This record gives sequence, structure tokens and C-alpha cells, in this order.
Amino acid sequence: MNNLDLSPAVIQGMNVTRISDYLRSKGWDIEENLGEKATVWANDESDYEIIVPLKKELGDYTKRILELLEILETTENRSRLDILNDLLEPSQVSTVMGREVVMFSLTFPTEYGSEAPIFKLANILMEFQKIIYHLGKRILLKKSITKNLFELKGDEFLDLEDKTIDDKIGEELNLTAFGAFHVAFGIKLTSSPISSLAPAVMPEILKEFYGLIGCGDDIDQILPRLLELPTNAIHQYVNFLTALKSAQADLFFEWGSTHPEYGGSCHLSHQTAENAVNAINHTRSGRMRFVGDEHDPVSLSDSVQTQLPMKVSESPEDGY
Repeated sequence: MNNLDLSPAVIQGMNVTRISDYLRSKGWDIEENLGEKATVWANDESDYEIIVPLKKELGDYTKRILELLEILETTENRSRLDILNDLLEPSQVSTVMGREVVMFSLTFPTEYGSEAPIFKLANILMEFQKIIYHLGKRILLKKSITKNLFELKGDEFLDLEDKTIDDKIGEELNLTAFGAFHVAFGIKLTSSPISSLAPAVMPEILKEFYGLIGCGDDIDQILPRLLELPTNAIHQYVNFLTALKSAQADLFFEWGSTHPEYGGSCHLSHQTAENAVNAINHTRSGRMRFVGDEHDPVSLSDSVQTQLPMKVSESPEDGY
């Protein structure tokens, strides 16, 4: 990350647990405990030792962290800034970048060794981008922010074709990758630096998505959230869950936000994703109907006891 520096504030903000997890993932093990002050780490493939200070109040805390980065720079043959980027919390990276940051990590328990077919990775990322788009479209249209995109007023906005709106929103809400991290299959995502809308709506989009995956397969928690969404967004969320299920991929999602009250981390296994899909589809013959797409703008919260018009895993064409 080009604009990340080794300032004292950044170093003081580093999390010891995150450093320890990173070292373990790279083959380092604790060789000695120095009481409550520090731990000494060793690696069979290196002659170096790393001292990890456990308390930021220690006088040599900054010195030890800089030494740690220098050793990792040598042993991994990577720049100090790249390594620091992996060690920081997403919230810290978000603060430095001034944008929402997502650490999107996938593991494939059923695949051989540490490999995974690239089409599985690509499909999951594409479905994630699509749910970001659908959630964003809902928020933008609800707030009428989209009018500002086209510099239109009143009824002029209503005359625009849906595809014109879709294309423009799609451009504005595209995620960009700014790096990868060396644990599982991890990619670092953020909103486009040239987007005029992302700063206003991306925190709300990710809050919505984070709330959904945080429900896991608990249908009693999922349904109230789905009740607020239009049909296409529901279809797309199920498509995302189905992509995880089909790839047998487990997701670890970390979100750093420019809003101090937002952000967090969540784990979603492929089995939980499958259970959630089954639970949602079960409602098609149960007590609720999902309405609210572009042909039926009624909110789910206003719907009555009927059945789903179709299985939500059978996504209609949505133009994106």
C-alpha cells in the first residue's frame, strides 16, 4: 500500500494476536516465553529469532516491531510495507486509505493441498460484487442519491431507462483489489478511488451484507433482514451462498470501516451457507412471500401470508 508508512501511531496500533497468527501461518513457533513481556519465535527454515513484545507500554516496543519487520523482510523477500500491510487490522488500513476495506479470505477444505480451481474463486468474487451492486442500488434509490449522478431533477429522473441507471450504479460500486495476503486464498478489496458515490453508501452496503452473513443459517435472524430487501437482492444473496456451497469454500470476512461504529469479522462455512440456502428456500411453501422487485415494489414487511413465487436460488435475469 503506497500511502502506508511506518509512523509510531501505525506501529502502536498493531495487534499482537494478529502478529502471532501471521507468524504461525508462516511456520514460526514460540520457542520461549519471557513472562508477560514478550515471546521468542523460531522457524526451522531460518537462523533468525523474532521477539514479539506483548505490551505496548514497554520502552523497546517500537524497536522490537521494527526488528520483526526487518527479519520478515529478509526471510520472505518482501518489502517491509507489504508485510506491515498484512499485519494491520482492516480498520487501520481503512483509516489510512480513507475508504472501506474488506479482507476476503477463502479456504477450500475438500481440495487437494493448498490449491483450488481458479473458476471457483472467480465465481465467488463475482457473486459478491453482484450482491454489493444490488444492495447498493436499493440504498441509492431509496435515498434518491442516484438523481445526483445524472444531474436531473424531478420527473426527468423517472424517464431514464433502468439499464442506464444500472450501468451507472454498477460503475460507481465496483470494488477494486489492492493486494493479496498470504493466509489461505485472501484478497484485499476496497471501493473505487474515483467513485463519487461509494464514500456515502459503501459503509451502509457492507453493514447490510455483514449483517446477513452474521446470521449464518439461523432463519429466524435471516428473515427479518430479507424482509427489507427487494427480490433481486434476495436472489443474489442466495446466489452468493450457493457459490460458497458449490465450491465447498469457507469464508472469513473482515471489514474495516471509516465509521468507528462499523466493521468487524465473521466466519461463514460452506455447510452453513448450504443450510441457509435450504432454510430460505423452505419459506417458498411456508409463511412468507418475497416481493419488492422492479415489477412489484411492495416492501416485504407489508406482505401477507402467501408463498414464494419461485425458488430464490433460481435467479431471474437482472441485467448485471
